[in-house]
Amino acid sequence: MEETELRRVLTAAMGILGRRSLSRKELKTALEKKKACTDVVERAIQICMERGYIDEEERARQIIQSGIRSGHGPLRIQRDLDKRGIPDILVRKIQGCVSPEKERAYLAQTARKKLASIREDNPLKRKAKLYRFLISRGYPSSDVLDFMNEMDPD
Repeated sequence: MEETELRRVLTAAMGILGRRSLSRKELKTALEKKKACTDVVERAIQICMERGYIDEEERARQIIQSGIRSGHGPLRIQRDLDKRGIPDILVRKIQGCVSPEKERAYLAQTARKKLASIREDNPLKRKAKLYRFLISRGYPSSDVLDFMNEMDPD
């Protein structure tokens, strides 16, 4: 009986992983929604790991690239990685590939895009709106303040 269940869960895992790359935690969540036994899900995930079907380093890169394209800052991206169960060792390794200069460039790009849409004449209110927006996107307040001190959004 358990062998049949394992085959069913592995087939489901292959179907899920065939559509998109997932971390172990994401795959476990998806398989548990299919009402599979926890032990069988764990075994299926182990088999997928052994066969190289789950590549958490590549998944972390995808999450980081998606966050950057969406204008998210490093804090938001870190939260997304944590939520998806990416190990901290991988996170540090991959985030080390993004230089501080690139992070500032992403912050500047996101800020300029937002500034174009802020309809406020008062410069202090414009800065306040921009600050709140950048913080909500996951940029550290120190980086946002440094950036805003360097630029004149008027």
